[in-house]
Amino acid sequence: MAVSQLGSAVGGVALPIVAVTDVHASTFQISLLAAFTAVTTALLAFPMGNFVEFRRKRPVMIAADVARFVSLASVPLAGLLHALTFAQLCVVAVINATSGIAFGGAAQAHLKALVSPERLVDANGRLESTNWLRMSVGPSLGGALVGLLTALGTLLIDAVSFLASALAVRLIRRPEPAPPVRDGERSRRSELAGGLHFVWGHQALRNMLISWVCFAGATAMSGPVTTIFYLRELHFTAFQYGLLMGLPSLGGVAGARLARRMVARFGRCASCGGPACSEGRGTS
Repeated sequence: MAVSQLGSAVGGVALPIVAVTDVHASTFQISLLAAFTAVTTALLAFPMGNFVEFRRKRPVMIAADVARFVSLASVPLAGLLHALTFAQLCVVAVINATSGIAFGGAAQAHLKALVSPERLVDANGRLESTNWLRMSVGPSLGGALVGLLTALGTLLIDAVSFLASALAVRLIRRPEPAPPVRDGERSRRSELAGGLHFVWGHQALRNMLISWVCFAGATAMSGPVTTIFYLRELHFTAFQYGLLMGLPSLGGVAGARLARRMVARFGRCASCGGPACSEGRGTS
């Protein structure tokens, strides 16, 4: 999973650089590219969770990585043939966002099958540490690779990393338990909204969702502006741009590493399984 997450972070830097330097996209087009990713995430987050829930997780993870490999590899190939367009970058952004949601949801759910309940807090903390670390290291590494290999060459390396991730998932030896059986009495429409209803019905989860939407929304709105400002106005190198995109995420790494201490101090919430909150009573 770490390889897949790192690949996503590297691609998140290389793709906008390709749009700016190779396709010569306008500020509006850069914003549109970011909007495609944001809208895809917003529309598919809960439906994709329902899709993943009733399927085996490893095939979903492998398919998501293969889809990202194909989409990203198509960019340097099109560049080599002088056929790269902004429309193709938009399609790649949508495929990557969709695959990222599927992979992340399946990986999070599959963690419960690989780790015993008493080790779940530590495992989740390490998983989040990996996630935030890739958001710090990935952009910086992506910027450095762009400086060495060009943006198109970096996307090719990034594409290969998803193949490596798919192979790593395929090599997991522990048998995967069967997925839950779909309730025949529930309609597909109610199932699609089930995840949102569950989250909204728990105060801690609801607050985390609102916090994440605000954070992700602000990041998505500022992303295109900062990309244009750093690369075109300030003429930053790709490495400098990647470094600026990655450093703020170090705060998330520190927060994830403190998860175990928070649970030890406040107890575990009976409702959501995290640190004790006002809705659930700690079970420490």
